[in-house]
Amino acid sequence: MKHTQHGAHHDIDAMTLSAEQRRSVYDERGYLIFRNVFTPADIALLRSTTQQLVQAAAGLAVSNERYLVAALEDSPAHAVRRIYNTPSAHPVLQAATSDPRVLDLLADIIGPNIELHHGKINLKPRSREAQFDWHQDFAFFPHTNFDFIAVMLALDAATPENGCLTVIPGSHKRGPMQHIFAADGAYSSRLADPSALGSDIDWVDLPMGPGDIELHHCNLLHSSRANRTDTARTAMVTHYRAADNMQLGGFQGHHGYGQVVRGEAPGRVRLQEGSYFLPTMAMRPPVATSSEGQP
Repeated sequence: MKHTQHGAHHDIDAMTLSAEQRRSVYDERGYLIFRNVFTPADIALLRSTTQQLVQAAAGLAVSNERYLVAALEDSPAHAVRRIYNTPSAHPVLQAATSDPRVLDLLADIIGPNIELHHGKINLKPRSREAQFDWHQDFAFFPHTNFDFIAVMLALDAATPENGCLTVIPGSHKRGPMQHIFAADGAYSSRLADPSALGSDIDWVDLPMGPGDIELHHCNLLHSSRANRTDTARTAMVTHYRAADNMQLGGFQGHHGYGQVVRGEAPGRVRLQEGSYFLPTMAMRPPVATSSEGQP
């Protein structure tokens, strides 16, 4: 399966743009990439903290509320592929969640009042299980408006070979699409209409370096392939929303859910006109099976 890397889509460093230009590019493409936001020292600390948490899960073969594990290839062992609820996992991760450098970027897009939704660390061991099918984030957590953003901070270099993010630029403009969820209510899904993916010539890989940040619209179609290398691909992923955005369906029990991390709670809700699909299963808390994917 071919994946293109159209330089015009991902080579712009949004750090060089004005706030107005960032909003324009985000509105057009549905995502932005900011290069070298976190310093090498910042990344070293986040990596060592992540490694401490991974070591604490040594020998774990069944996923639990903190860890999602995956079976390694050609080995009976398991490896951690996700750490849930990062704001409560370690003070270093909690600080990164509310880092002003991140919130400043978000404020340009969704305004001055920002709430935390949830956070996690995605690891990509060499495993067929460490991939995630095409999806929109809105399908898992529908809200009253679309100012709901995922922020990915790369802790390792992400490449097409080790499973970097793949997106369909502009796909967020089509609005929410119907997804079919796993029968057990797990955090995995597939599009009800696969033809929405169009031709793979329009799919764009987003390579990132340590310290880079990618953020994307809740309706942007995105996926990631399995890591086919022995090189780690670790990323801290945190979801935020405008403080006047209320969740309509899906799990709402993440640590820090609804915490105001910038500005204030306005005491009102903003409604996006339209009709939206709700999750087809009662999404359960993040206690995962080893067959689930990860974005």
